[in-house]
Amino acid sequence: MVVTYNRLAKLRRCLAAIAAQTDAPERVIVVDNASDDGTGHWLAEAACGDPRLEVLHLPENTGGAGGFHAGIGAAVAEGADDVWVMDDDCYPGPDALALLRGAMRAHEAQLGWVPAFACSRVLSADGVTPCLMNTPAVVPHWTEPYTKTLRAVAVRNCSFVSCLFRAEDVRRVGLPLKEYFIWFDDIEYTRRLAGERYGLAVLDSVAVHDMPRNAGVHWSELSSDSLWKYRFGMRNEAAWRLRNEGFRSYLWYLRMARAEMRRGGVPRRLRFAIYRSALAALRFDPAPEFPVVSENPGANVAASVARSDGSGIERGPG
Repeated sequence: MVVTYNRLAKLRRCLAAIAAQTDAPERVIVVDNASDDGTGHWLAEAACGDPRLEVLHLPENTGGAGGFHAGIGAAVAEGADDVWVMDDDCYPGPDALALLRGAMRAHEAQLGWVPAFACSRVLSADGVTPCLMNTPAVVPHWTEPYTKTLRAVAVRNCSFVSCLFRAEDVRRVGLPLKEYFIWFDDIEYTRRLAGERYGLAVLDSVAVHDMPRNAGVHWSELSSDSLWKYRFGMRNEAAWRLRNEGFRSYLWYLRMARAEMRRGGVPRRLRFAIYRSALAALRFDPAPEFPVVSENPGANVAASVARSDGSGIERGPG
C-alpha cells in the first residue's frame, strides 16, 4: 500500500515500480491524503483500468501516519495475509518484494520463528548512496540471522519505505498511531510489531527514496520552514520515550535536542516552540486502534477499526 499527497509524478513512478515486481502484490491500495494537484482524478482513471488498484480518498490530509493507519486497516479488513507499505516517493527494485517475502520464509525455516517485519535497503535518489533518513536501528545481536542464503541483519525498527509485515501481527498489536501525523510513526509502529522479537533488514532488497536532499534529522538544522515537522517529531518521540523508557529517556532526548539547536544557532523563538512540544508530550498518549475483519473481504472497505477501549470507528471509502 502507498500513501500519497500532492506528488503525482512520483506516485506514478512508484506504482510503475510496484507493477514491475517479479512477485507482484495481489492488490495495491493507494491512500490519497486529500491531494489537490490532480492526483485524485488520475487515480480514479487508473483504477478503472486496473482491477488490482484500490483508491482510498481521505477527506482531509491526515499526514503519513493517518494515511498508513487507513491503508493498513483497509488491507487487513479486506483479508490480506501480509502488507507491504511505502510512501509515494519510494521506487522499489523489481525483486524487492520477492526478496522480502523470501527472507521471512528463510528465517522461519532457519530459526523456527517469523520475524516481526522485513525491510529493504534504502538508497537515496542517486540509486547508490544509502538514504540517511531511512537507516534501521540494529539490535545488539544484529548478525544472528545472517547466513550465505539469508543476507539479512536483525533490526529493532525501520521506516515505512518498503516494509513488509504480516496481517496477523497487525491484528495483534493494532494499527499505526494516526495522531502522530508525521515523523516517528514508522519507528513506533515497527518497534511495537517487534516486541521481544526483531525485524530483518534484507540487504539485497533495494528501494530508492526520491528525496530532494539526502540528509537525516538534525536539530541543528531546524528552520522556520521545517518547524512544523520538528514539532511533531519532538512531541511524538518524547511521548514514546516517556511511556516506554521512562522520564530519564524523555529528559535525555530533550537535552540532546536542546544542545544540537544551540550548537546550530537555531533562533530562540524556534527553540521555545520545540520546548512547548516537549511539554505537550507529557499529556500525549494515543491508544492503538485495531482492524476489524470485514464479513465481505472483497468489499471496498476504506478502514474499519476498533479502538482499544472497545468503541468502534467506521470510515467510508470517501
